[in-house]
Amino acid sequence: MSTGIALGCVLVGKLVLGLPTVYALVLGTVPLGYGMVMSHFGRNHPKSLEILSRHQFKSLKDKANERLASVGLGHECVENVVHIPTSDKRAILDTRILTRRPKATLETKGGERHEHIPDVAVILTHPWGRLGGDMNFPIVAKLARYFAHLGFTVCRFDFRGVGESSGSPTFSGSGEENDLNSVIDYLLENGGKEENLPKITKILLIGYSYGSVISSSVGGIREEVMGIVTISYPYSWVWALVVLNSRRMLRNAKNAKKKLFLMGSSDEFTSYSSFFDLVRFLGPNTSAILAESYDHSWWKAELSVFEAIATWLENTYPQFQLKFCK
Repeated sequence: MSTGIALGCVLVGKLVLGLPTVYALVLGTVPLGYGMVMSHFGRNHPKSLEILSRHQFKSLKDKANERLASVGLGHECVENVVHIPTSDKRAILDTRILTRRPKATLETKGGERHEHIPDVAVILTHPWGRLGGDMNFPIVAKLARYFAHLGFTVCRFDFRGVGESSGSPTFSGSGEENDLNSVIDYLLENGGKEENLPKITKILLIGYSYGSVISSSVGGIREEVMGIVTISYPYSWVWALVVLNSRRMLRNAKNAKKKLFLMGSSDEFTSYSSFFDLVRFLGPNTSAILAESYDHSWWKAELSVFEAIATWLENTYPQFQLKFCK
Protein backbone atom coordinates (compact mmCIF):
# COMPACT_ATOMS: atom_id res chain seq x y z
CA MET A 1 0.00 0.00 0.00
CA SER A 2 2.81 2.42 0.92
CA THR A 3 4.52 1.85 -2.42
CA GLY A 4 1.30 2.43 -4.32
CA ILE A 5 0.59 5.66 -2.51
CA ALA A 6 4.18 6.83 -2.99
CA LEU A 7 3.89 6.19 -6.73
CA GLY A 8 0.60 8.05 -6.66
CA CYS A 9 2.46 11.01 -5.13
CA VAL A 10 4.86 10.95 -8.05
CA LEU A 11 2.07 10.92 -10.61
CA VAL A 12 0.16 13.70 -8.89
CA GLY A 13 3.29 15.77 -8.48
CA LYS A 14 4.51 15.28 -12.03
CA LEU A 15 1.31 15.19 -14.08
CA VAL A 16 -1.08 17.34 -12.07
CA LEU A 17 1.24 19.82 -10.37
CA GLY A 18 3.97 19.79 -13.00
CA LEU A 19 6.76 18.91 -10.59
CA PRO A 20 9.95 17.21 -11.76
CA THR A 21 9.92 13.49 -11.08
CA VAL A 22 12.91 13.67 -8.75
CA TYR A 23 11.27 16.34 -6.60
CA ALA A 24 8.00 14.41 -6.52
CA LEU A 25 9.90 11.35 -5.31
CA VAL A 26 11.43 13.34 -2.49
CA LEU A 27 7.95 14.06 -1.13
CA GLY A 28 7.45 10.36 -0.43
CA THR A 29 9.46 8.48 2.16
CA VAL A 30 11.00 5.05 2.36
CA PRO A 31 9.56 3.10 5.32
CA LEU A 32 11.81 3.88 8.24
CA GLY A 33 12.32 1.92 11.43
CA TYR A 34 12.83 3.19 14.96
CA GLY A 35 16.52 2.32 14.87
CA MET A 36 17.10 4.17 11.62
CA VAL A 37 15.38 7.32 12.85
CA MET A 38 17.21 7.28 16.18
CA SER A 39 20.59 6.49 14.67
CA HIS A 40 20.23 9.28 12.14
CA PHE A 41 19.05 11.99 14.53
CA GLY A 42 20.17 10.67 17.90
CA ARG A 43 19.22 13.30 20.47
CA ASN A 44 19.05 16.14 17.97
CA HIS A 45 15.32 15.87 17.45
CA PRO A 46 13.09 18.55 19.04
CA LYS A 47 12.71 18.14 22.81
CA SER A 48 8.92 18.26 22.51
CA LEU A 49 8.91 15.29 20.12
CA GLU A 50 8.54 11.72 21.33
CA ILE A 51 9.69 8.91 19.03
CA LEU A 52 7.83 5.65 19.57
CA SER A 53 8.79 2.27 18.16
CA ARG A 54 6.10 0.39 16.29
CA HIS A 55 5.68 -1.91 19.29
CA GLN A 56 5.33 1.00 21.70
CA PHE A 57 2.72 2.73 19.58
CA LYS A 58 0.81 -0.48 18.87
CA SER A 59 0.64 -1.21 22.60
CA LEU A 60 -1.49 1.92 23.03
CA LYS A 61 -4.33 -0.06 21.47
CA ASP A 62 -4.65 -2.16 24.63
CA LYS A 63 -4.89 0.95 26.80
CA ALA A 64 -7.53 2.36 24.45
CA ASN A 65 -9.62 -0.78 24.73
CA GLU A 66 -9.41 -0.62 28.53
CA ARG A 67 -10.43 3.04 28.50
CA LEU A 68 -13.40 2.44 26.22
CA ALA A 69 -14.47 -0.69 28.10
CA SER A 70 -14.61 1.34 31.33
CA VAL A 71 -17.29 3.59 29.83
CA GLY A 72 -19.21 0.86 28.02
CA LEU A 73 -18.30 1.11 24.35
CA GLY A 74 -21.44 -0.80 23.45
CA HIS A 75 -23.68 1.97 24.72
CA GLU A 76 -25.58 3.77 22.02
CA CYS A 77 -24.61 7.20 20.70
CA VAL A 78 -27.09 9.59 19.18
CA GLU A 79 -26.14 11.05 15.80
CA ASN A 80 -28.02 14.05 14.48
CA VAL A 81 -27.86 15.18 10.86
CA VAL A 82 -27.57 18.95 10.49
CA HIS A 83 -27.16 21.14 7.41
CA ILE A 84 -25.15 24.24 8.27
CA PRO A 85 -25.06 27.25 5.92
CA THR A 86 -21.65 28.90 5.65
CA SER A 87 -21.20 32.51 6.62
CA ASP A 88 -20.14 33.42 3.08
CA LYS A 89 -23.44 31.91 1.81
CA ARG A 90 -21.63 29.79 -0.77
CA ALA A 91 -22.31 26.35 0.67
CA ILE A 92 -24.48 24.26 2.96
CA LEU A 93 -22.47 21.72 4.92
CA ASP A 94 -23.62 18.15 5.51
CA THR A 95 -22.84 17.67 9.21
CA ARG A 96 -23.08 14.92 11.83
CA ILE A 97 -23.23 15.70 15.54
CA LEU A 98 -22.63 12.73 17.81
CA THR A 99 -23.40 12.55 21.52
CA ARG A 100 -23.49 9.65 23.92
CA ARG A 101 -26.89 8.51 25.10
CA PRO A 102 -26.87 9.17 28.87
CA LYS A 103 -26.64 5.63 30.25
CA ALA A 104 -23.52 6.44 32.27
CA THR A 105 -22.26 9.34 34.31
CA LEU A 106 -18.87 10.96 34.37
CA GLU A 107 -17.13 12.01 37.58
CA THR A 108 -14.35 14.56 37.70
CA LYS A 109 -11.67 14.62 40.39
CA GLY A 110 -13.62 17.41 42.08
CA GLY A 111 -16.59 15.11 42.49
CA GLU A 112 -18.91 16.82 40.00
CA ARG A 113 -21.00 14.42 37.94
CA HIS A 114 -22.08 14.95 34.34
CA GLU A 115 -23.76 12.99 31.57
CA HIS A 116 -21.34 14.60 29.13
CA ILE A 117 -17.98 16.34 29.37
CA PRO A 118 -19.32 19.83 29.99
CA ASP A 119 -19.07 22.65 27.45
CA VAL A 120 -16.47 21.05 25.15
CA ALA A 121 -17.05 19.93 21.56
CA VAL A 122 -14.61 18.00 19.38
CA ILE A 123 -14.66 18.90 15.68
CA LEU A 124 -12.98 16.51 13.25
CA THR A 125 -11.90 17.56 9.76
CA HIS A 126 -11.28 15.19 6.87
CA PRO A 127 -8.61 14.67 4.16
CA TRP A 128 -8.56 16.41 0.78
CA GLY A 129 -11.85 16.01 -1.03
CA ARG A 130 -10.21 16.16 -4.46
CA LEU A 131 -8.55 12.82 -3.67
CA GLY A 132 -11.69 11.24 -2.24
CA GLY A 133 -11.45 12.40 1.37
CA ASP A 134 -14.65 12.98 3.33
CA MET A 135 -16.07 12.78 6.84
CA ASN A 136 -16.58 9.02 6.46
CA PHE A 137 -12.85 8.37 6.02
CA PRO A 138 -12.09 5.52 8.48
CA ILE A 139 -9.87 7.35 10.95
CA VAL A 140 -12.22 10.36 11.08
CA ALA A 141 -15.39 8.29 11.58
CA LYS A 142 -13.79 5.99 14.18
CA LEU A 143 -12.28 8.81 16.21
CA ALA A 144 -15.70 10.51 16.25
CA ARG A 145 -17.25 7.39 17.76
CA TYR A 146 -14.48 6.88 20.32
CA PHE A 147 -14.56 10.46 21.60
CA ALA A 148 -18.36 10.48 21.76
CA HIS A 149 -18.17 7.46 24.06
CA LEU A 150 -15.84 9.42 26.33
CA GLY A 151 -18.61 11.96 26.78
CA PHE A 152 -17.58 14.63 24.27
CA THR A 153 -20.00 16.23 21.86
CA VAL A 154 -18.39 15.33 18.53
CA CYS A 155 -18.95 16.97 15.17
CA ARG A 156 -17.73 15.91 11.72
CA PHE A 157 -18.74 17.40 8.41
CA ASP A 158 -17.96 17.47 4.71
CA PHE A 159 -16.18 20.53 3.38
CA ARG A 160 -17.91 22.43 0.58
CA GLY A 161 -18.22 20.48 -2.64
CA VAL A 162 -17.59 17.14 -0.88
CA GLY A 163 -20.24 14.44 -0.40
CA GLU A 164 -23.65 16.00 0.15
CA SER A 165 -22.25 19.46 0.97
CA SER A 166 -23.09 22.04 -1.68
CA GLY A 167 -20.72 24.58 -3.17
CA SER A 168 -17.31 24.16 -4.75
CA PRO A 169 -13.92 23.41 -3.17
CA THR A 170 -11.35 26.20 -3.15
CA PHE A 171 -7.74 25.76 -4.21
CA SER A 172 -6.62 28.34 -1.64
CA GLY A 173 -8.30 26.65 1.32
CA SER A 174 -9.99 29.92 2.30
CA GLY A 175 -13.44 28.49 1.58
CA GLU A 176 -12.72 25.49 3.77
CA GLU A 177 -11.56 27.80 6.56
CA ASN A 178 -14.92 29.52 6.27
CA ASP A 179 -16.61 26.13 6.49
CA LEU A 180 -14.88 25.28 9.75
CA ASN A 181 -15.56 28.72 11.20
CA SER A 182 -19.25 28.31 10.31
CA VAL A 183 -19.43 24.94 12.09
CA ILE A 184 -17.74 26.40 15.17
CA ASP A 185 -20.21 29.29 15.21
CA TYR A 186 -23.15 26.91 14.86
CA LEU A 187 -22.11 24.81 17.86
CA LEU A 188 -21.42 27.83 20.04
CA GLU A 189 -24.69 29.54 19.12
CA ASN A 190 -27.02 26.53 19.23
CA GLY A 191 -25.54 24.47 22.05
CA GLY A 192 -28.08 24.03 24.83
CA LYS A 193 -30.92 25.17 22.57
CA GLU A 194 -31.37 22.04 20.47
CA GLU A 195 -32.12 18.47 21.46
CA ASN A 196 -29.03 16.28 22.01
CA LEU A 197 -26.73 19.30 21.72
CA PRO A 198 -25.33 20.40 25.11
CA LYS A 199 -24.16 23.94 25.72
CA ILE A 200 -20.74 24.49 24.11
CA THR A 201 -18.19 27.12 25.12
CA LYS A 202 -14.88 25.52 24.07
CA ILE A 203 -13.72 23.66 20.99
CA LEU A 204 -11.07 20.99 20.49
CA LEU A 205 -10.03 20.63 16.84
CA ILE A 206 -8.74 17.32 15.47
CA GLY A 207 -7.68 17.45 11.84
CA TYR A 208 -6.46 14.63 9.62
CA SER A 209 -4.22 15.24 6.58
CA TYR A 210 -5.65 18.19 4.61
CA GLY A 211 -8.09 18.76 7.45
CA SER A 212 -5.16 19.31 9.81
CA VAL A 213 -3.97 22.24 7.69
CA ILE A 214 -7.39 23.89 7.92
CA SER A 215 -7.90 23.09 11.61
CA SER A 216 -4.50 24.36 12.75
CA SER A 217 -4.97 27.59 10.80
CA VAL A 218 -8.48 28.34 12.05
CA GLY A 219 -7.68 27.12 15.55
CA GLY A 220 -4.78 29.51 15.79
CA ILE A 221 -7.02 32.57 15.56
CA ARG A 222 -10.26 31.44 17.23
CA GLU A 223 -10.44 32.34 20.90
CA GLU A 224 -12.90 29.53 21.64
CA VAL A 225 -10.49 26.86 20.42
CA MET A 226 -8.73 25.44 23.47
CA GLY A 227 -6.47 22.97 21.68
CA ILE A 228 -5.47 21.55 18.31
CA VAL A 229 -4.56 18.00 17.30
CA THR A 230 -3.20 17.23 13.84
CA ILE A 231 -2.76 13.76 12.37
CA SER A 232 -0.46 13.35 9.35
CA TYR A 233 -0.01 17.06 8.68
CA PRO A 234 1.08 17.17 4.98
CA TYR A 235 3.85 19.68 5.58
CA SER A 236 5.71 19.05 2.34
CA TRP A 237 2.52 19.59 0.32
CA VAL A 238 0.92 22.56 2.08
CA TRP A 239 2.01 24.94 -0.68
CA ALA A 240 0.03 22.88 -3.23
CA LEU A 241 -3.02 22.16 -1.08
CA VAL A 242 -3.68 25.78 -0.11
CA VAL A 243 -2.31 27.75 -3.04
CA LEU A 244 -0.88 31.15 -2.06
CA ASN A 245 -2.05 30.65 1.54
CA SER A 246 0.51 28.24 2.97
CA ARG A 247 2.64 30.86 4.73
CA ARG A 248 -0.36 32.52 6.34
CA MET A 249 -1.79 29.21 7.51
CA LEU A 250 1.52 28.09 8.97
CA ARG A 251 1.81 31.41 10.80
CA ASN A 252 -1.69 30.86 12.20
CA ALA A 253 -0.68 27.37 13.32
CA LYS A 254 2.30 28.80 15.19
CA ASN A 255 0.23 30.08 18.08
CA ALA A 256 0.29 30.03 21.86
CA LYS A 257 -2.32 27.27 22.14
CA LYS A 258 -1.50 23.74 23.13
CA LYS A 259 -1.04 21.45 20.14
CA LEU A 260 -0.37 17.79 19.45
CA PHE A 261 1.09 16.71 16.09
CA LEU A 262 1.08 13.00 15.19
CA MET A 263 3.11 11.61 12.29
CA GLY A 264 4.22 8.18 11.07
CA SER A 265 7.86 7.75 10.08
CA SER A 266 6.71 6.20 6.78
CA ASP A 267 4.31 8.98 5.87
CA GLU A 268 4.17 9.26 2.09
CA PHE A 269 3.70 13.02 2.02
CA THR A 270 6.10 14.33 4.69
CA SER A 271 9.51 12.93 5.54
CA TYR A 272 10.42 12.55 9.19
CA SER A 273 13.16 15.19 8.81
CA SER A 274 10.60 17.66 7.46
CA PHE A 275 8.33 16.79 10.36
CA PHE A 276 11.16 17.62 12.77
CA ASP A 277 11.55 20.99 11.04
CA LEU A 278 7.82 21.62 11.40
CA VAL A 279 7.86 20.83 15.13
CA ARG A 280 10.80 23.18 15.67
CA PHE A 281 8.99 25.92 13.74
CA LEU A 282 5.80 25.54 15.78
CA GLY A 283 7.63 26.15 19.03
CA PRO A 284 7.40 25.04 22.67
CA ASN A 285 3.61 24.80 22.90
CA THR A 286 3.64 21.87 20.49
CA SER A 287 3.85 18.25 21.60
CA ALA A 288 4.65 15.75 18.87
CA ILE A 289 4.75 12.00 18.37
CA LEU A 290 6.59 10.19 15.57
CA ALA A 291 5.50 6.54 15.30
CA GLU A 292 7.81 4.04 13.65
CA SER A 293 6.74 2.54 10.30
CA TYR A 294 3.20 3.95 10.23
CA ASP A 295 2.19 5.65 7.01
CA HIS A 296 -0.21 8.47 6.18
CA SER A 297 -3.37 6.38 6.56
CA TRP A 298 -2.74 4.84 10.03
CA TRP A 299 -4.52 1.76 8.74
CA LYS A 300 -5.80 -0.40 11.63
CA ALA A 301 -4.05 1.91 14.10
CA GLU A 302 -7.02 4.13 14.87
CA LEU A 303 -7.26 2.94 18.48
CA SER A 304 -3.60 3.73 19.10
CA VAL A 305 -4.07 7.20 17.61
CA PHE A 306 -7.11 7.71 19.82
CA GLU A 307 -5.21 6.69 22.96
CA ALA A 308 -2.29 8.97 22.11
CA ILE A 309 -4.71 11.89 21.85
CA ALA A 310 -6.66 10.93 24.99
CA THR A 311 -3.45 10.64 27.03
CA TRP A 312 -2.27 14.03 25.75
CA LEU A 313 -5.62 15.57 26.75
CA GLU A 314 -5.33 14.19 30.28
CA ASN A 315 -1.76 15.42 30.62
CA THR A 316 -2.48 18.84 29.14
CA TYR A 317 -5.89 19.74 30.56
CA PRO A 318 -6.55 18.86 34.24
CA GLN A 319 -10.32 19.02 33.69
CA PHE A 320 -10.07 15.91 31.52
CA GLN A 321 -8.71 13.79 34.40
CA LEU A 322 -11.96 11.84 34.44
CA LYS A 323 -13.18 8.75 36.18
CA PHE A 324 -15.82 6.95 34.14
CA CYS A 325 -18.53 5.20 36.14
CA LYS A 326 -21.11 2.72 34.86
